[in-house]
Amino acid sequence: MSRRLESIQDLAETVLEHSAHESLSLGQVVCLGLDELKDKLGEARWDKVQDLLRKTMDEALEKFLGPQDSCMRARDGSYVIVFGGSDPLVAESKAARISEYANTVLFGSQDTSCITVQGVVETSEGLIPGAKRNPLEILQSLMGKAKKRSLLPPSLRNGTEPESAEIKTARSTETPVDWADIQSRYGAGAEDQVALCKEAASGRHIRRPAELRTALFQKFEELKGSETEIRYAPVWDARNERVAIFECVPQRNNPLGGVALSEYGVLQADALPADIVDLDLLTLETGLLAHSSILSRGSTQLMTFPIHYETLCDSRGHREFATILKAAPTPVQNTIILELHNLPEGVPESRLATLLLPLRSSTKTILVTVPPTFARDNPIVHLSHFKGVGVSMVVVDLPARVSNMDTNSTIKIVTAAKKLGMHTAVTGIVDAETLQVFKKMKVGFYAGPLFGGPFFKLPRAHRLKGPDLLRPISLAFAEAKSKSYDFLEWAFVAEKYGLAFAATQADSDGVPRFLFASEGVRDLTGYEPEELVGAPVSMLQALDLDRSAASSFFTRLNSVGEASVRLKNVSKNGVFYGVRIRACRPLAGELAGSHPQIYFSLFEQCGLDAIQQACNPRRASLLVQEHAGK
Repeated sequence: MSRRLESIQDLAETVLEHSAHESLSLGQVVCLGLDELKDKLGEARWDKVQDLLRKTMDEALEKFLGPQDSCMRARDGSYVIVFGGSDPLVAESKAARISEYANTVLFGSQDTSCITVQGVVETSEGLIPGAKRNPLEILQSLMGKAKKRSLLPPSLRNGTEPESAEIKTARSTETPVDWADIQSRYGAGAEDQVALCKEAASGRHIRRPAELRTALFQKFEELKGSETEIRYAPVWDARNERVAIFECVPQRNNPLGGVALSEYGVLQADALPADIVDLDLLTLETGLLAHSSILSRGSTQLMTFPIHYETLCDSRGHREFATILKAAPTPVQNTIILELHNLPEGVPESRLATLLLPLRSSTKTILVTVPPTFARDNPIVHLSHFKGVGVSMVVVDLPARVSNMDTNSTIKIVTAAKKLGMHTAVTGIVDAETLQVFKKMKVGFYAGPLFGGPFFKLPRAHRLKGPDLLRPISLAFAEAKSKSYDFLEWAFVAEKYGLAFAATQADSDGVPRFLFASEGVRDLTGYEPEELVGAPVSMLQALDLDRSAASSFFTRLNSVGEASVRLKNVSKNGVFYGVRIRACRPLAGELAGSHPQIYFSLFEQCGLDAIQQACNPRRASLLVQEHAGK
């Protein structure tokens, strides 16, 4: 645990006691500046996120600082750190890691510029902060230094250039910089190169015992994650404002966290064409079984099944796929949409027509999924080839982070498809702005986190009105799901939209209890977050809430993995309020595998007129006391 400084005097004394106080310009004293973060958030939001920011920074400091290091939080929210060691590279690396960690928790892996690193330098006017630096740039720079300082010994070099005094010093000096960690995070060559970096920097031979390799392979097996499961992503029909199409999607929980692995991502890096064939057949068979069960109950809905180009070209895959589709009764065939994936742009029209001919008679329609980069120069030529072989719809699959170039390219593809009289769809929609762009172009169908799912179990067709998609709780839910399943990430997104967030977990008796609560619960419930942790969820429920709605909510949540509900709650001081809840089961990382009964929920206050139950303040107050006693 690092030493916490309380005042400027403590800071000054610590600097004077530093072993390298005569060369502080080398970087042992560092300031983590938050000016850019303030500018990005604005004054109002800056005031609201102080507690979250402080917790995040405290977590980062505890994670990376040692007992010899000291730190102080200034009045403006910035942090000054005095690193106890004398190696400036260690100080520089630690400061960058702290800043990079906090930036990632608060803003995601792509935004590392909000909390900057400034080395403190000594001038004639005293100690002042130096230039602001992006933590990612610092870590990449350190990797470059690692390469320079790890010059190979003469026996491993090309040529016979003698070693300079600087090289000899670098090779003979034990450097504490964690080259392996920096390399693994930011990439700089193969494993052998990193080993040589370590060997050259330390001057010692690195041994690789067999036990170490065995342990490594065991860890690789663990990281392969769980088995592939078939989940169901909703497709929104914008004209009718309903979800009556579901996309059958192979997914696998990501053992490293983040969003779940999908499509090709569920396969190993060295997957063969036969593995892709097996994946497509598994998806088709599993999805058709669930789809047929729904149809037998009288529901009217469609389902899309992916078939990759590798499966189309494989004789076994093509034959088995066609056999299964042909065996389906005509009413089922009329609800099947075939979704072509990974089609090369240069496939001859005659070749594609031959491959699709046995499949066309057993499906309602065929569509093709393309990335925004598809035929960027002249998409209408390639799309006309697809139309000529019976493809009637073009689906553009947006990446996780959409750039202006992606949007412009998608607009070009959609425009070309409409000229050809083809239907259009866009997937990967996360935010309202992207949705509005394509709605103005009258794109007919949409999919992505904004529309919910993917569901664990196939649901029935349902209404989904456009205005509901633009609610803060819907936008926040989509953004949070698209990033990760980290408590702090969800809490920050909830704060951004003025909502409350909580994670709950069922105890051994099946009673859901609060595992984590964001600062937003204070304004909503009157309870401090720490008061709720460990308490049953029912503590917030009004005595006369709609038990049927609550039961249906939990049933759907356990079944399909996602649900929403409006309930009547009661605050700490006995005041009733309506609350809209949107919840899901994590689809990725350790939370999904080892703790399947954990749920993430966003809360938004709504009017009591939306709740059909009458309120009784006295009975509600008794309910609160009863649960508090438990």
